[in-house]
Amino acid sequence: MKIKSKLKEQDLLRVLSTLQMGLRSGKDWVYVLRWLSENDPNETLRQRFIDFIQKIKICGIERSLQEQKSVENTIEWKMFYEILLQSQKGAQHLSELLCFFYQLVRRLEGLRNKQQSLLLVPKLQSFIFLSLSLVLALVLPLIFPRLFPSFIQLGRIDLFLEALFALLFGIGVLNWICSRPNRIYRPALHVTLFFYLMSLFIRCGLDYLSSWNKAVDSTEFSDSFKNKLRISNTKSDLFLNTIQSFQKRLSAPWPRVLLGMNWALSAGSELGEYLEKSALQEFENFIFQWEDELRRLTVISLFPLAFICFPAAFFLLIGPQIFMIFS
Repeated sequence: MKIKSKLKEQDLLRVLSTLQMGLRSGKDWVYVLRWLSENDPNETLRQRFIDFIQKIKICGIERSLQEQKSVENTIEWKMFYEILLQSQKGAQHLSELLCFFYQLVRRLEGLRNKQQSLLLVPKLQSFIFLSLSLVLALVLPLIFPRLFPSFIQLGRIDLFLEALFALLFGIGVLNWICSRPNRIYRPALHVTLFFYLMSLFIRCGLDYLSSWNKAVDSTEFSDSFKNKLRISNTKSDLFLNTIQSFQKRLSAPWPRVLLGMNWALSAGSELGEYLEKSALQEFENFIFQWEDELRRLTVISLFPLAFICFPAAFFLLIGPQIFMIFS
């Protein structure tokens, strides 16, 4: 059963920060989560961890983490429990994984806050246009019919509906523009998390093939893309030949990273370290592209406001008077 209540990135950051502090102080992560279940300011998070601690007592740590990961509804929380599954490698190793993950989530939260602040103005303007238009076209004509005639009073409902449709269409275009970063760049984040998860699994002792397939299953790709990525060969020595074939079929940034994987394996380099550095590099590229897109959208969002919403709202206000003059 999927968890319905969604926790914010600030909650996850607070958990990660507390966990790192607890690990540095010699506490284990179960003790820290138990402390959070009693003292965290977020009631939803406290209850989540209370249930999780109870589940650990009944089912054991590994099974509880697997079950909790499967019911989480965000990739960030899924990765959190995936990292806790690697706790058998020691507190120092777990602390390093949590530190990297903390930096990633913090950058993501800052980017989302920036997106909300930059795109808040056009969204607010579209709401104001819609509210004023409905007030001017429906409410004021009822109160002051002579000063503010409407198309409805003049019997031209068709013109009223056309202007209203144009206004709603402009608002729809604006919302579509504002949702572009999530549509375009969210999949790029999944690529970054895929390579990071693979590096995590390799450093925990899995072979290349097992790490690849486990990272595929743990990342929120579409089912069709997961089927394309899965490597069904049972022998790890065929791994290099298989990922070479992926280089020709997948789009950026896959070919570049897969080529580096081939070279790292051929040279006998540490693949886990290479993948972690590649994940960090791709994440930086992802952040830069998203921020650049936000700067463009703040300008592009003005076009539907200026050329669709404003003319439609102006027509609803002035159109009836012009219609009365020329009729």
